[in-house]
Amino acid sequence: MSIYIYIYIDGYSIPFNSLIIHDRIYSANTIEFLSSKRMGEMHDVRVVGDVPEFGGQLTKRKETVDGYNYECMDYTRLLHGKIKKTYNKKTGDYIIKTILKSRKLRIGNIIKTKKKHGKIVFKDVKAIDAIQQIVNLQYNDTSDFGTSNNNNIVTPPHAVNGTCNKCGWTPKKKVSFVNKCPFCAKKGKLGRLKWSPKGSNKQEWTCSKCGADFCAKCGKEKINGSTVYLTKADNQVNSTSNKTKSSSKVRMEFNVSPDGIGILKKIPSKSKGYVFYPGSYSDYDLTRDASDIITVVKVYGANDKGLYSYNNQKMIAKYGYISELLFDSNIKTKARAKAKAKKLFKEKGKIEFSGTIKTAILPKMKSGMKLAFKSPYGDVDTYYSQEVTTTVDSDTAEMKIQLLDGKPANPSEWIYSKPSNNSSSNNDTSVSKIVAEKAKELKTPKACQQWIEKNIKYEGYYNYKYTPEQVMKRERGNCMDQARLFCQMMKTLKYSCKVVCGKYCGDTKHCNAELKMNGRTIVVDTTCHKLNRL
Repeated sequence: MSIYIYIYIDGYSIPFNSLIIHDRIYSANTIEFLSSKRMGEMHDVRVVGDVPEFGGQLTKRKETVDGYNYECMDYTRLLHGKIKKTYNKKTGDYIIKTILKSRKLRIGNIIKTKKKHGKIVFKDVKAIDAIQQIVNLQYNDTSDFGTSNNNNIVTPPHAVNGTCNKCGWTPKKKVSFVNKCPFCAKKGKLGRLKWSPKGSNKQEWTCSKCGADFCAKCGKEKINGSTVYLTKADNQVNSTSNKTKSSSKVRMEFNVSPDGIGILKKIPSKSKGYVFYPGSYSDYDLTRDASDIITVVKVYGANDKGLYSYNNQKMIAKYGYISELLFDSNIKTKARAKAKAKKLFKEKGKIEFSGTIKTAILPKMKSGMKLAFKSPYGDVDTYYSQEVTTTVDSDTAEMKIQLLDGKPANPSEWIYSKPSNNSSSNNDTSVSKIVAEKAKELKTPKACQQWIEKNIKYEGYYNYKYTPEQVMKRERGNCMDQARLFCQMMKTLKYSCKVVCGKYCGDTKHCNAELKMNGRTIVVDTTCHKLNRL
């Protein structure tokens, strides 16, 4: 079967000998190709034909005896820079268009919206993350501020009588309302509702911001002559006008097209994917590892006082009694201890999964797709594609698909939260308490390097993704995040250290740390042993 592929540089076709396309979920897509033609950086690149389409810019050139090796990144690289901007009472399309224009990207496919947000503040946030936050606020959340569904709806603790001059003391009823004060909403503010702060006999909802009182049964403001009502929860989900449906029904996603155009498109209710049968794939490799699983979490507070114990009886029966102990003197209540225990169990109380298969090239295959997979032994399972690597050269034309066990969750960076005055970004140089304590416990740079190498597992993704504290808690991270963790530890120990990217570990682009110690600069690497010099 012949495969037709064309690479265009600034609109002109060029010769090439090999091509590799990396399609990663929630990260920039990249390509690598070998050509005899010499070109400079930042030219526009397009790949079309019987492979997944790509559009971006040429970012790196390496000269070898075989020719010129080029690396290219898609147009989302233009959105990797950070922004500091405040928007007040602006629509989602206005904010997205403003960000795209400032990055010299086209905005032809950004639909016009009517919903205005309150005050939106971006402080030291990547432009791509800011756009995704706005998409979630505008289309994928019922709240202007992206709060969870549990906070969007309020329900009285029991059935109530009507206590306003409209419904009076009528038969009891339990009614749910949208957790938003209508008066504050008109001013672009978010007023949350509290249950009867003046006494349970009042049976009313009171705005925590402006103090307005509303009947807990019909939602009417409890002032004679007022015509203002709370919105019933049923109306929020099901309300429609004669011509348009509620925007809360619409779910959208943002991406940058191969032509460099920002696009908002509707997420289809039925997802598309592929079904693989034995014979349609090769190099079948699925691994499930329960060696590090935990089934019990115990939390201890000040003076090692036991606050909470979480036991999963089903997992204990299957895997045994394997406990994880959490000591934190800052935890003082059972409720907080319970939340910490469940969070830790969610991270470590599951089997580690890794899987890959190889297939013929499927031009429409991309990361994040649902895959039904029948193994050679007759088992049928469902996975998601985490990364798709397409390789084409004189001897090979195939796809390698890295599988994910379960639907991928959106990155935490895509959830909007208002920055505090002392908030810090992922790239902040301040050292968290947990990192500082571990560094002081280990005492030396060598001990810190060995501890990270032993306790933090490698996880592949592009650029940095987590704070050093999150890397420690998750016990995993890529080369860049592990290097950032090591540098924070060194800051605690009063050493000069920085993250350096650009080296290669095998054929993979790599990041590590450079430590200044005793007048020398030492390369420290926790993920590629052959590069480590400490």
